[in-house]
Amino acid sequence: MCTRAAACNIGIPQVFWLKKFRVSTFWLWIISFVVLVGMWLERFIIVVVSLSRDFLTSSWASTTDEWIGYFCRHHCLF
Repeated sequence: MCTRAAACNIGIPQVFWLKKFRVSTFWLWIISFVVLVGMWLERFIIVVVSLSRDFLTSSWASTTDEWIGYFCRHHCLF
């Protein structure tokens, strides 16, 4: 979803470099609507992701034990 928001907010407005799209009212409406959707997606990502994750960053992803982590936890004295 982040790539869609970036495409709508960064990629699509780059067609304004071409004069054909800058002077046409139809294309101005279409591109402005796409940018509006991209902005909505950006806000949606910010709100939903911030509400769905815990406050501790260590609990955002599941971790798997590797041999070095197991060794350091169980055989090393710090």
